Amino acid sequence: MTTKLNFTDLFKEEKDIYIQNLANGQVSLQFGRGEETLSFLLTRKRDPIVLTNHVPFKLIVASTDFRRILNRHPAIVRLLTEEEYNAYYKVKAKQEKITPDVAIAKAESERLGAKTAILTPKAVVGDDEEDKDTEEKVNAEEAINGRVIHLCHQASNNIPVTERMKPNDLLEAFKDLQNEFKMDDYEYILANTGNKSIHTWAKSCQKLLMTDMSQSEQAG
Repeated sequence: MTTKLNFTDLFKEEKDIYIQNLANGQVSLQFGRGEETLSFLLTRKRDPIVLTNHVPFKLIVASTDFRRILNRHPAIVRLLTEEEYNAYYKVKAKQEKITPDVAIAKAESERLGAKTAILTPKAVVGDDEEDKDTEEKVNAEEAINGRVIHLCHQASNNIPVTERMKPNDLLEAFKDLQNEFKMDDYEYILANTGNKSIHTWAKSCQKLLMTDMSQSEQAG
């Protein structure tokens, strides 16, 4: 007999939530309740993620859909402890001869790349061309500004609190480099930071960038 998760104990205090996709495909997760809701697409990759880097804790707690998915049998998404999450990436880092922080950054970059591929339609080819998949496999890590990855890891929960970069300092560092950033860089910042001010700034920058891109297309 399978025991259901005790969500009262699980969510009694705010903390990082770690999850892993066990399904053979993508899993669409819905968070929140009523007017305040948020959707998150979990790609088919097995690498675990820190869900609270993407979704506010209060929306996770309020999601009956998320609780239902966690209690599904056979399981398609499972919760991990912080120790299990760190152990996973220590093993992966050892296999790939890199540090755990780099393994985590690599997994997140690949996740973003997979997410982009899912959302980007294939190009239309002519009748006289061979029908082929035009989505190229791009190294997602190369698509992200290296300084963005470095700064995000300076504020990572895997770094001791005394050594961790403060949110205000991180935001100022991002602003200094803003002219170098592309849409993917802001997406990475949103996925790898949990500070509200940083998220508000990154989203406003994305909107400005989209406006500039739209104006450029119209001018062309």
